[in-house]
Amino acid sequence: MYWNNFVYIIPEIFLVSSSLIFLLLGIVLNKRVIHVLSLITSLITIGVVLINLEIEPRLIFDGLLKSDLYISIAKIVILFSSSSVLFMMLASGREYCYEFSIMILLAVFGLITLISANNLLSFYLSFEIQSITLYALTCFDKSAIRSSESGVKYFVLSALSSCIMLYGISMLYGYTTEVGFYELYNFFSHGQNIPLGSILGMVFILIGIFFKLSVAPFHMWVPDVYQGTSTVMTAFFSIVPKSTFILLLIRILNEVLPALSKDWQHIVICVSVLSIFVSAFGAMRQSNLKRLFSYAAIGHMGYMLIALAMNTLASNTAVIMYLLLYVIMNIGLFSVLIQYRDDNCNVLNLRGLHTNSPVIAFCIAVTMLSMAGIPPLAGFFPKYDILSSLIENGFIKIAIIFALVSVISCYYYLRIIKVMYFDLNDTSCSILVMNKKLSAVLLFTVLIYFIFFVFVGDVRRVIGYFLHFNFFNG
Repeated sequence: MYWNNFVYIIPEIFLVSSSLIFLLLGIVLNKRVIHVLSLITSLITIGVVLINLEIEPRLIFDGLLKSDLYISIAKIVILFSSSSVLFMMLASGREYCYEFSIMILLAVFGLITLISANNLLSFYLSFEIQSITLYALTCFDKSAIRSSESGVKYFVLSALSSCIMLYGISMLYGYTTEVGFYELYNFFSHGQNIPLGSILGMVFILIGIFFKLSVAPFHMWVPDVYQGTSTVMTAFFSIVPKSTFILLLIRILNEVLPALSKDWQHIVICVSVLSIFVSAFGAMRQSNLKRLFSYAAIGHMGYMLIALAMNTLASNTAVIMYLLLYVIMNIGLFSVLIQYRDDNCNVLNLRGLHTNSPVIAFCIAVTMLSMAGIPPLAGFFPKYDILSSLIENGFIKIAIIFALVSVISCYYYLRIIKVMYFDLNDTSCSILVMNKKLSAVLLFTVLIYFIFFVFVGDVRRVIGYFLHFNFFNG
């Protein structure tokens, strides 16, 4: 009946069917072969998405899913991020059981299905697919107490947020009798008296998304989960789900909720302001790099959310630019952290790195300064655009708060540089091993920073045109 619709979900079919086949092949094949095949599958899926690229919006299975240019590009970003994590896992040379990479593929399947969801039912099912796989991946190392502890904590809190989201979906359906995104958009845009219950239901859905983005006050799981799970999984958590939910939030706020901007704008602003404060002051006391960067991620999400709250073309352009740089910076960052012999990534293990590996130390320093937003490095430009958007929309006090907290957050980035360059080297403490492949990843990301600096204007124009075509052409 709907056979022609299957053409538009070939990437998802290929990804999930490959994962199931690898699950069977893992019994007879070497686990490293399965990891390599998983990486190849992720890269091939990118090619399939490019071949099936849809310019004009197209509804699939009676509006259950949607395909357009924005969704296709979002899928490519998600698949590229996950491919980078799989490559770093392979390059690290560590032993992971063959199911590990397969579970990552299944999580990616849930995420790329989630980004194309056009209905509350498909949205929630995709949300749960990626959640269940992440539960398993968090506590994959059964021999480590921290891993089991973080897995239980993530499961309990994530299940709670999922229940809140489901309750919000039921409220939204009860008050609007609609589940499709387009129908909900019409209800909110043309309704004279919008029930308070429907707005509350949408707030509950946003809470579920905020939990996945780990923004305050829904951040309590992040430091323990980042520290407890394996470094590869921390990299995945930090990059792939967060980029997915930011891209999804852009869709929801622009396609479903533009008429309710006055209702959700203040909520998003409060969450983002609280996030940057929690990030700046929470990271100061951390000596474990994974915990430190978990707090840093909360701040980065806060920056993106405050720009989304402005809901203008310029602010959304800044969000996409920030997100792309966030993905690249984290790939470079975790290419260093994965090189630790164990998962206890203490900042003191970087002491004297500039004497042993001056090029690597320089690359880490550039990455830290870029994450801090120091001009003229790449990380400065999206922050500048976000602050400009705040000022243009009349939120001058909030712009000042963000600028001041950014200065405070420079402390923990500069501390890492200080440890590398000015602390005495202690060979008994230095457990960092330089891996050529992972070091090449770090060098490549630093090269992107400098290329971005040269072409920042062109990048801004391309992203602006892309968003104007998809969301702001009315």
